[in-house]
Amino acid sequence: YQYFPYHAAILWFGLYTMITKQVKFGFKEWLRNDLILYALFICAIWMNSITIKFSTNFMFVVCPPAKGLPLLNLNHGWHVYIIHYMLIAAICTFLFQLPFMIKEWKAKKALKKASRKRLESGADVKEELQYMDIVRKVERAGDCVYTMLQSV
Repeated sequence: YQYFPYHAAILWFGLYTMITKQVKFGFKEWLRNDLILYALFICAIWMNSITIKFSTNFMFVVCPPAKGLPLLNLNHGWHVYIIHYMLIAAICTFLFQLPFMIKEWKAKKALKKASRKRLESGADVKEELQYMDIVRKVERAGDCVYTMLQSV
């Protein structure tokens, strides 16, 4: 029964973040999410080693979920299994976020095109450039504060 609350919490968290629109998908987010997923792999390996007495297999990092799977098997050793597992996870998360990445790329392309059109028409963009510079500096300061808070 221990798996039910764990998986229910994961589903609830995923639905909550999507409903409240606290999630942003894109290429940078995909990289960050995959790094977090790989950190969870390491935590699961550690957790399974602590609870080996109970034959736990959190995140299927000890052995495959079923026998006879073509890529996820222990035929070539555990290291090959875990590399295949991580590659499949990266591909699946990439395919999931690909539509959001395409939408982001199209929006950036359209913004660049609109900006070029305004410049070619002779628009004065001095104030807008100053505003963008201020936003960039505030964002950089926010990143520095975030990094400092993470290190504390």
